[in-house]
Amino acid sequence: MQALQSLILGDDSEGCFKILDRARAQLMEATSISPEHVCLIMMITAMWQESCPEVELIDAEKSYIAAMICLFNFIGDPRGRGNTGQPLMMLLAWKLQLLAMSGKKMQDSELAEEIFDACLSSCTSHKKQFKD
Repeated sequence: MQALQSLILGDDSEGCFKILDRARAQLMEATSISPEHVCLIMMITAMWQESCPEVELIDAEKSYIAAMICLFNFIGDPRGRGNTGQPLMMLLAWKLQLLAMSGKKMQDSELAEEIFDACLSSCTSHKKQFKD
């Protein structure tokens, strides 16, 4: 939480890196950890990488993809029959789509859009508001 606060406020990039580094070290030492925690650490790392000018955007994209793969392994692909998406997947798909569009990678952008749409259509709040 400290890393996210430091990242959003934008006051201390070096402090955010130290917190994330400590979190990753604890993650490696843990005997069991939930996939959501791994995903959040990877997502915050990607956000930090996006905000740092000395880090390439491809590294942020790799971190977002690693977080998405973690959620796919835990929850499943939302495009499958009967599968559901999560709001966190929607955020990751949106960020991946933005990065793909900035790099002019149209196929990657379309894939991220498919995942976002599948997550959106499986959300219960969306189903209540927009019935077929």
